[in-house]
Amino acid sequence: MGDGFAGVLVLLLATYLGLTARQLSWFAVLLVSGWIAVVLVARQQYVVALKDSINEHRFDVEHAAAPVLDRSTAELLAANLSASDPKEILYALSLFEVEGQRAAYPAIRGLLTHPAPEVRQKAIGILSASTDKSLVPDVKRLLKDPELSVRTAALLYMTHHEPIDPLAVIEGLGDFDDFSVRSAVVSFLAGPGETQDLDTAGKILEGMVNQEEAGGERARLEAARLLRELPDRFDPLLSKLLTDPDTQVVREAIVSVGKLHKRRLVPDLLDCLARPELAAGTVQALSSFGDSIVGTLRDHLGDPAVPIEVRQQVTVILANMGTQLACDALVEHLLVADSRLRLRTVSALNTLHRLHPQLECEAEILEMLLSAEILGHYRSYQILETWETMLRSYEPLAGALSETMKLEVERIFGVLDLLYPRDDVSSAYVALQSKSMILHDNALELLDNVLKTEFRKMLVPLLDTKVSLAERVTIANRLVPARIESSQQGIAVLVASNDPWLRSCGACAVGIFGLKSLEHELNRCLDHPDRVLRETARQAKLRLQGSKAPAA
Repeated sequence: MGDGFAGVLVLLLATYLGLTARQLSWFAVLLVSGWIAVVLVARQQYVVALKDSINEHRFDVEHAAAPVLDRSTAELLAANLSASDPKEILYALSLFEVEGQRAAYPAIRGLLTHPAPEVRQKAIGILSASTDKSLVPDVKRLLKDPELSVRTAALLYMTHHEPIDPLAVIEGLGDFDDFSVRSAVVSFLAGPGETQDLDTAGKILEGMVNQEEAGGERARLEAARLLRELPDRFDPLLSKLLTDPDTQVVREAIVSVGKLHKRRLVPDLLDCLARPELAAGTVQALSSFGDSIVGTLRDHLGDPAVPIEVRQQVTVILANMGTQLACDALVEHLLVADSRLRLRTVSALNTLHRLHPQLECEAEILEMLLSAEILGHYRSYQILETWETMLRSYEPLAGALSETMKLEVERIFGVLDLLYPRDDVSSAYVALQSKSMILHDNALELLDNVLKTEFRKMLVPLLDTKVSLAERVTIANRLVPARIESSQQGIAVLVASNDPWLRSCGACAVGIFGLKSLEHELNRCLDHPDRVLRETARQAKLRLQGSKAPAA
C-alpha cells in the first residue's frame, strides 16, 4: 500500500504540478522526516506498552504475596475490646507495641479500666511511650489499684512523666514491687532540681544492674529501660547490660544505646548483630547513628574475619541511613568475592535508591559488576554442560548448582535496576519468572529496547528460553577465555573459587565423586572463615577417606 500510494503521489505531482526530480526529492525528504518522527514516537509508546504489561503482572504477584491488613489498628483493637478472652486483647496490644502505632493510643486508653489486671498493666506500659499529658490523671488513679502489678506499672509511669516523690507515694498508698520502688527513686533523684542526687541514683541503679538473685531479671530489665531517660553518665552499666544473659534485658539496653547515641558502645552493638534474636533491634539502633559511624561500618563490611551474617546486616544498616556517605560505602564493596554478600549489597543499594533517588552511584563500577556477573553466569553454563551426566546421578548437587544460577540472575537484575532506574527492569525480572510466554517475550522485548548494545548481546541469550544449552555454551566459550573441557576441571574451578558458596558446591562434588587429586583444595577450605564451607570440606574429606560422613 505504501509503494502504491507513493507511485500515485509521484504521478500526480509530476503530471499535474509539473515538479522536477529535484523538487520531488525535497518533497520525499519532508515525508521521510515525518515518518522518522512517527517511528520514534511509536517506539517510545511501544516500550511504555511493554512496561504496562509486565507491571500489571508484577502488581498481581506482589498483591498475592503480601499480607493484607483489612482494618486499621484502632478498628482491630476496638473489635478485640468486646472479646471475652483477655488473651486476644493482649495479643493485639503486643502487635501495637512492636509496630509503635500512635494512632492506637486513644483506643488503648479505654483499656485502663478493663477488668483483667494483665490488660490494665499492658495498656499502661504501652501508653508510657506517649507524650500525651492528658493520660496522667487516668494512670494516677491506678496507683490505688487492688492488683500489685498494675500499681507497679502505674508508679513507673508516674515517675517517668511527672515530678513526684516516689517515697511519699509509696508511704501513702502501700505495697509496690521492689524493682519499681528502686526505679521510681532513681528517676526522682536523677531529675533536675534541688532533689537531684546523681551519685545516690547511680548506686541504686548499679545495685539493680548487678542483681542476680530471684527477681533480678525484672530489676535489670527496668534498669535498661530507665537508662535511656537519665542523664548521660552511666556508660559502664549500659555496657554490662549489653552482655546480660537475659535476651529481653539486652534488647532494652540496645534501644537505650541507640536513643543515647553512645558511639563508644557501637562495637558492643556490632557484636549483637551475630545473634539472630537481637539483629532487628540492633540494626534499628545502629541506623539512628547516621554518618558518624559509617567509617566503622565500612571497616566491618570489608573484614573477611567478620561472620557473613553480620556483614549482611551491615548492608541493611547502611541502606537505612539514606545518606551519600552510606551509599558510597556500599558501592565500595560491590565487588566482594562472596556472592551472598554481593547480593545483599546490591539489594541494599536498590532500597537506598528507591527511598532516596537523588543519591549518586558510580555507573562505571556498576557496569563493571554487571559484566562480571553476566560472564560468571556464562561460566556456570560451561560447568553445567560438563556436569550433565553427574547431575543426573546426584540430585542434591544439581539443586545446589540450579540455586546458584538463580541467584546469579537475581544479582544481574539487581545491578540492572541500579543502572536503569527509570526503565523498571525489576518488573521484567518478575515477568521472566511467569509461565506466560507473552509476558516472558514482553520482558525480553523491553530489555532489548532499553539495554546498551554490549549488555543486550550478552544477556538476552541467557534469558531467552528458545536459546538452547549448547548455544549458550558456544557463546560462553567465545566470551570466557578459559574453557572447561571436563567435569573434573569444572569441579576444580569451583573449589578454587574466591566465592565461599561456589567453593562449598565444589567441595561437596569432590567428596561425592571421590576426587582425591583435589584433596589439597579441601585442606585449604578447612581454615576458611565461612562456617558452611569448613563443614562441607570436612565432610568431603571424610568421604575421601572412606568414612561415612555424619548428617549435617
